[in-house]
Amino acid sequence: MESAASCKFACMIAEYALREQCMIFGKEAMEIRDDGSNRYTANKSVFDSLPHKFTRGDLAFAKGMPLHSSSLRSILHRWRKDRWIKQVGENAFEKK
Repeated sequence: MESAASCKFACMIAEYALREQCMIFGKEAMEIRDDGSNRYTANKSVFDSLPHKFTRGDLAFAKGMPLHSSSLRSILHRWRKDRWIKQVGENAFEKK
């Protein structure tokens, strides 16, 4: 049975590896939609499944797995940077 510290370390390493892979392969992971907008394929179906207004909890539920708050922040930051969403409250977001 793993300790809490070893699980935390494994999650930290997995997030680091994923972040680095996204930086290396990010452009290959892009897809051009019929309407000309870009979506990262890894989160395309998640973004499209969210309602027009959503919360961090909605995003975590749509991902279908337990996520660390840093992972949620990373996804939301990228979506804001790409102008897919805007923040409309402390924990609320809206698709553009």
